[in-house]
Amino acid sequence: MSEKELIAALEFIGQRPTKPVIEKCLEICLKYSIDAEELTDHWSAFSITHLKEAHISVEGIILLEQKVLNKQNTASSQDTSTIKKSQYDNDDNSKNVNDNVERLENTDTSFMSDLNDDYINENDSLRTECIAEVEMDIEYIKYQDRSGSGTIVASFGNNSYISVNTNQIFDIAITGSEWYTQQNYTGLYSTQARVANRFDNHIDYIGRIILEKHNIEVLQHEGNLVIYGRIKSEDGNKINNKTVILETSRDFNGPKEIVLNISNTKSYSLFSGQIIAAKGITVAKNFIVQEIYTDACPEFPSELPNIHESLRIIVGVGPFTLSGNLLYEPLQDLLKQIIKEKPNILILIGPFVDSTHPDILTIEETFENYFETLLKNIMDCLVGWPIQIILVPSFNDAHHFPCYPTPSYILKDQANLKYVPNPCLLSINGFIIGINSLDILFQLTKQEISKNVQKDRMGRLAAHILQQRNFFPLYPNRDTVISIDYEHLLKDCTINMKPHLLILPSVLRYFIKNVDGCLVINPERLAKKHGGGTYAVVNINPISREQNIIDDISCEIRNI
Repeated sequence: MSEKELIAALEFIGQRPTKPVIEKCLEICLKYSIDAEELTDHWSAFSITHLKEAHISVEGIILLEQKVLNKQNTASSQDTSTIKKSQYDNDDNSKNVNDNVERLENTDTSFMSDLNDDYINENDSLRTECIAEVEMDIEYIKYQDRSGSGTIVASFGNNSYISVNTNQIFDIAITGSEWYTQQNYTGLYSTQARVANRFDNHIDYIGRIILEKHNIEVLQHEGNLVIYGRIKSEDGNKINNKTVILETSRDFNGPKEIVLNISNTKSYSLFSGQIIAAKGITVAKNFIVQEIYTDACPEFPSELPNIHESLRIIVGVGPFTLSGNLLYEPLQDLLKQIIKEKPNILILIGPFVDSTHPDILTIEETFENYFETLLKNIMDCLVGWPIQIILVPSFNDAHHFPCYPTPSYILKDQANLKYVPNPCLLSINGFIIGINSLDILFQLTKQEISKNVQKDRMGRLAAHILQQRNFFPLYPNRDTVISIDYEHLLKDCTINMKPHLLILPSVLRYFIKNVDGCLVINPERLAKKHGGGTYAVVNINPISREQNIIDDISCEIRNI
């Protein structure tokens, strides 16, 4: 691995490494036999979770080595000794708009003024030195004095300005069953038997699609084997190339668990919970995998989207306030921009009342009332044109269900306000949008192993969601904070049609990708700790052709 590759990988996640940091990183990569991509994944996860997104430093890398890499290296050694025992056995009202902008700009400093783990021991001297250095190095610039506001940081397609008819009304519908309202939701009441049966059916469903798509069949004949199943780890930890097991369905006439020898497989990208088909040979009860198939991606809807005039959508993702206060300044600035641009549709994705905010417990009323007041303030600003607003809940909403899938909010109905569940597939005049507020991309970076695959890792991770037809294809869930109802997830939240636009917010760096004709975006977050974040603007031109609808879509990600 070259120094140039390492610098490029670190810059991709927003880091500007110094010479000592580069030297230390190269040393770590050599010592633990990892590449630049793996190192940046480890640093992203470690710094976000335990160092408050600190800039990369030599001290931070040392902490990463001590607390993560050393432990994984030890576990890997144990895995090697264990695996040997395993065999095959198993325009418009401008006056109103200008009034709104002026009102926002002249508002009191508080938009909400009417509202009244220690992973490392705190005594760890190395951690203390690291945090102290971080606090000295970072300049805490006041949010109002930030630079780069409005800058386009990423773009896709023809982003020349298009005018939109702000009086258009679109038919917004949620595809699927009616599970998603609080009245109908009975989450986390499933029995183990029901969940097991649902998993088994899902293995057969996805497995057979993969076989059909690749024109192959299940085969057990004279040492040749073609089989499908779900990837799992032998020891329950992250898989590695020596601990991959394929769990078959009840319909398979053979072992229920098969150890996969992937040492000679040309290429793969695997994670626990992934449903695959494997082709290979058996030698002395050892299944040597020659090829792995993973693609069960659905097709686009057969009907053309009914988009005859240009459509503009703005997407903002919470948290909507800085970690040092509850003033919601980034949200205020987003609303100012919305009032000026007047999009047709606004998608706001939670958390709105962030349960992880340091000041969350200082709120002197119920979280439900606080959220309702926040929503009222938002709606009061957006008058003067018939904008349609879509609200997507988050697992981290303090006022809502702490489970996934997450039912929609229940609030007073308003004609231009749509409450949807998370995750969901939305149809806007036949234009399909998939949304998932849970950070599945970050989860996948921690669990995926790969060999000889495309270098565009974010595109590859997004493709997993589509190919598995699942907004959360990981199993088991290794994030103990997240309660997942797998029965509802597999029954009601499958991706049964390919969306034209897929929104996957993540703490990872923003991106816009063409993934097999689907535009996948990570808008990142509107507020990032003490500073402003980013949001997305999606423009959809009139659609008049069945092929390459993505050519009619453009997108920008902008600094708030």
